[in-house]
Amino acid sequence: MPGYQVSLSKVDNGRDDSESRARGFLTFRQNCAMCHSSVEHPMAPDPRKNPFVRARDLSLPERYKFGTYDQALYRTILYGIPRGPMGNNQQFISENQAWDLVHFIKSTWPKKRGSEI
Repeated sequence: MPGYQVSLSKVDNGRDDSESRARGFLTFRQNCAMCHSSVEHPMAPDPRKNPFVRARDLSLPERYKFGTYDQALYRTILYGIPRGPMGNNQQFISENQAWDLVHFIKSTWPKKRGSEI
């Protein structure tokens, strides 16, 4: 899997805070929303044009194919999915932006029961 070994050695040196999630949201809108937004979003792909390629709903972590731990998200963001529609993004997204995206994406996941504290 491309980037697997490299991603294992990467550690998020940033902070998972509101500023990081806000930067991640902006990076998401610029680089990811065209495929990963809901159908109602004006930038979302039209499933009638290509019904065979549907991007994952990133707010559903139980459907992630390659894991939900931070390094798995980081690797998928930067290196893409082998033999899949999501390609390598290293030329578009920096390592710091990838970590901000990890923070933003995880903030969209449903909260676990008892985690409202």
